[in-house]
Amino acid sequence: MSSVVNAFAKAKERTEVLAAAKGESCAYFVGRGTEHEDLGETIRLWCNEHLKAREALARAEGYEKPIREFAERVWVERLAQEGIPSPSPLKLVNADGSTATFVVQDRTASTHIDDKALTALSETVGPEAVAAAIIERTIYSFDPRIMGHVVNVPGRRRARTVESIIGERLMAMTDDLVVKGVLTADEAGALIVASSKRTLSPGFVRDSIPPLCEHKAGRIARAIAALGSAVVRFLKPA
Repeated sequence: MSSVVNAFAKAKERTEVLAAAKGESCAYFVGRGTEHEDLGETIRLWCNEHLKAREALARAEGYEKPIREFAERVWVERLAQEGIPSPSPLKLVNADGSTATFVVQDRTASTHIDDKALTALSETVGPEAVAAAIIERTIYSFDPRIMGHVVNVPGRRRARTVESIIGERLMAMTDDLVVKGVLTADEAGALIVASSKRTLSPGFVRDSIPPLCEHKAGRIARAIAALGSAVVRFLKPA
């Protein structure tokens, strides 16, 4: 076996170790009549408290809608005011000090923006503004079918997999493999698989949407709604 460090082999080894560590689940009885009976009672109390917490959370969610709608309206109105950065988090505090915190996370620079969102956003801020803010990223990966091929490399007595060759020479050009007969031209062309990711410029919600929407709260709200999960909004108690 080659002594050259193979990046793919090391990554595979780490994955196998993690997979082995997971193992299979099993049930260990700690109920009445066992030496761990006290722990069994602790587990019962722990489960009951978690059940109560879920029930309490469900009741709290019943009160959330009007609070969230008000917080989002205030947040958008502040964003619409030129020169005033909209706060996140935004805290709503009542007379006795109870606080609801509204959080907005702009993920437009990392979340893929699909065609439906782009169309909806273009209807609000205009297609030219959207086109100027789009950042196209291409992500490459290796075709696992081809990486698993066992091939004969000139000058080597033993056949090797394409994965082992690329693992040792990540920077080697695929054209070199074609010249040496390791891969066919078709295989070299299909070896690297590309996928695209479309995002928007960093700070798009804070810096770009307000002026593009002429600082009008209604248009800003529609633009943010068009972006869907790229702009995360949630409410939490302080």
